[in-house]
Amino acid sequence: MAKININQYLGLVDGSVNIERIYLKVAESDYLKTVPYIDIPPEDVEQYPDYTPIAPPEASDKFTFWSGETWAQRIDYTGTVLYSKYDKEKYVCDKKDVPSRLLLYTPLEPNQYDEWDAKKETWVFNLEAAKEKKQAEIKEAFHNNIETGSFLSDVLGIWVDCRRSGVNNDLQNAQGLLSYMQRNDVEAVEYVGQTEKKVARQNNIAELIGEMEAYAVALYTKKWELEEQLKAAETAEQIEVIKW
Repeated sequence: MAKININQYLGLVDGSVNIERIYLKVAESDYLKTVPYIDIPPEDVEQYPDYTPIAPPEASDKFTFWSGETWAQRIDYTGTVLYSKYDKEKYVCDKKDVPSRLLLYTPLEPNQYDEWDAKKETWVFNLEAAKEKKQAEIKEAFHNNIETGSFLSDVLGIWVDCRRSGVNNDLQNAQGLLSYMQRNDVEAVEYVGQTEKKVARQNNIAELIGEMEAYAVALYTKKWELEEQLKAAETAEQIEVIKW
């Protein structure tokens, strides 16, 4: 590009030189907020194909760039947390890859039950998906408590396991123990809890079995109550407060 000494034109004695301001057609990748310009005689404009006489928008906190026919501006998201429109992954924006990132990311923070609506260009609450996810959480919590359950026995005064799985079934074990004691006239046994042992008679084991049955019923009741709350929920806030 040819260089020109502007002072040559501005310093003429008669001061009658007609000057035109032209602006550098900066690219989006230049990340400029103020567009460089030069003042030259109109007849020299053609010597500067990388410039345009079209004035850009006033300088602001946005990046300004030449789009091919006119000026365009883009918000400066540098350092801003962006969220993936697909899996809500967080990403701290680097201005160097913003144009491509904004196709897949948005600065709008989503709720955990939101999904990206490409037509509306925003997050929208998906009630059905939210309920399915919460139902899965309730189911998982219920099964975890069933398989690894325990409680403080009022009868024995120690923590006892109350598990039901393919490996452990403490209720059946207690029932079997009571049956054995009754058939063999065993008055008392040393019952093994989670961390302690306690001498228990037949009536103690019978009461412990009742406690275990009540514990299981309480788990089912809690599950059913949460599921009823979930059925009635209509907003993200109502679903969020449903916890095991």
